[in-house]
Amino acid sequence: MTHLTIIGISLLIVIISYYFRFLSLSGSLATFILAEILLEAGGIKFIYPILSFFLLSSILSKISKKYFSFGDEILEKGSRRDHLQVIANGGFPGMIVLSGLLLNIEVYNLYLVSLAAAAADTWSTEIGLIYGRNPVRITEPWKPIQKGMSGGVSWQGFSGGILGSFSVAVFSLTQNQSTILSMSFIVLFGFLGTILDSYIGATVQGLYDCHECGKRTERKIHCNKKTNLIKGYGFITNDVVNILSPALSTLFYVLVI
Repeated sequence: MTHLTIIGISLLIVIISYYFRFLSLSGSLATFILAEILLEAGGIKFIYPILSFFLLSSILSKISKKYFSFGDEILEKGSRRDHLQVIANGGFPGMIVLSGLLLNIEVYNLYLVSLAAAAADTWSTEIGLIYGRNPVRITEPWKPIQKGMSGGVSWQGFSGGILGSFSVAVFSLTQNQSTILSMSFIVLFGFLGTILDSYIGATVQGLYDCHECGKRTERKIHCNKKTNLIKGYGFITNDVVNILSPALSTLFYVLVI
């Protein structure tokens, strides 16, 4: 594949995503750079899974915001991904591909595990917002939690997480050395990502209180006023959590498999 072809494919991905408002301008630039890295370092086989992840997750996010219209008052980010969200979801998988290139080792399944974890987390959140009923706090399953709050889980959301992980893991079958068993491990450790995300979100992610309207939110600014940190740490944002959960899932995969 020539460099010109790589640039053309990267630009096409960005233009389509920006046109359908899946990405902001900064998100489009970050996606172009990420696509360039993946194509240069790993080749076209690394593009299909992440393209599937971004496309399907963005569509789900658009749909969920219609069902959960007041989510923008709670959630830190909206449905249109900015550069930080692109880095949070795709940065660690990109690092895996670069590591494989530098160390001259096969990292395709590791790459898929990290992406499956990101997809499981995203699908769990979005499907939980659309179909979830009576979510509870993952650390206190007897205690109800407001829909949309980090750390909340439901069986509908968990089902979405499994589907999201599977949507990425299926690409492992395109490699001759992969089997149904290896795909199952990718699904399993990918799904672990949504559990880790919920746990981190419930324990150390920053949660704020708005003095103006009294609502609890992940936003540091609400009602055009600075909010008050009531739980967790201010530097543990949703983007940070989205980096940690795939990284930890991949680490557990390496340790176990």
